Amino acid sequence: MRMVAHFWLELDIEGEFERLAEEPCAGAHERILARQIYGQLLMSRRLAGAHEQLQTAFAAASDLYAPGDYFLTMRRNALLRHLPLSRQPHPPLGLQQLLTTAAVAAQLQRSAPSYRPGPFDHSDTFG
Repeated sequence: MRMVAHFWLELDIEGEFERLAEEPCAGAHERILARQIYGQLLMSRRLAGAHEQLQTAFAAASDLYAPGDYFLTMRRNALLRHLPLSRQPHPPLGLQQLLTTAAVAAQLQRSAPSYRPGPFDHSDTFG
């Protein structure tokens, strides 16, 4: 909870996350949870590194999910990968807003024509 509070107070939480993720007395579940929360916090502001944290947490927790939750989380993570991330924080969004934005980005990426300029024939410009 301290990591979440510090994040929303706009304090640096990377060191705190690393400490939690490497805590020797913490169990595997606690380390996975710390990584999942860190990834979710980064994703809420569309910050770089969110995709990697969420994917690592998902892979580590894959055997802990019920089948329905596993596929739901897998689909959410795949959809969120369409969101561009940056080093500069964006205004925070909730999960549903992030998923909607990601769905729009995915649709735009699928419908965008793949324009590849080829060799140009300039003969029509010479009259």
